Amino acid sequence: MALTKRTKALLGLAAVAVAAGALLALLQAMRQAEEGRLLAAGQEERLFPTEARDVERVEFEFRRQPILALIKSSDGDTFDMVTPLGERRAAEPAAANRLLSQVLSLRRERLIEPTSEDLAQYGLAAPELSLRVAYSGSERRLLIGDESSFDAHTYVVVEGSRGVLLVRGALRQLFAQLAKLGGPTSEPSEQGGGTGDDAGAR
Repeated sequence: MALTKRTKALLGLAAVAVAAGALLALLQAMRQAEEGRLLAAGQEERLFPTEARDVERVEFEFRRQPILALIKSSDGDTFDMVTPLGERRAAEPAAANRLLSQVLSLRRERLIEPTSEDLAQYGLAAPELSLRVAYSGSERRLLIGDESSFDAHTYVVVEGSRGVLLVRGALRQLFAQLAKLGGPTSEPSEQGGGTGDDAGAR
């Protein structure tokens, strides 16, 4: 029995859909295999792709207001600490370098949901904590969500993207280490000001 033009068209569309589905499945498998290879080789993507010498500023934020900022000092080798009240003084070098090293070593373990529409399940619908790093004329802000219930990993989003990343380590512990720099450990008040030259710019 001869096929009508309509039937042929429908069969053609079905074939295209099947082929597209197979291609998507193949691409997903290839992506997962590549991520597995990178993880096995210890080459996960760094969240802040820079070196310590190129970092100009690191801000620890609560509701987009800085709790404390580390700013490269005029000598280019050490960091100054700026409090929410605008007070600037030298940060304890060993503690500052250790904290900076931890920030720069943050790596993506895997992509959880590339186009997540429900960020609340990851604590990212309205994240209170964020980490902003300025380096080599660029900057990147990391929005910090909940910790995984299975391990000491954290859900994050790089500002400007929708992909939810699982990051190795409990990022909230970084904020608990601010006392070692001589800064506050509690969240700023709703009236809290900015730090240094960024105050009032938000």
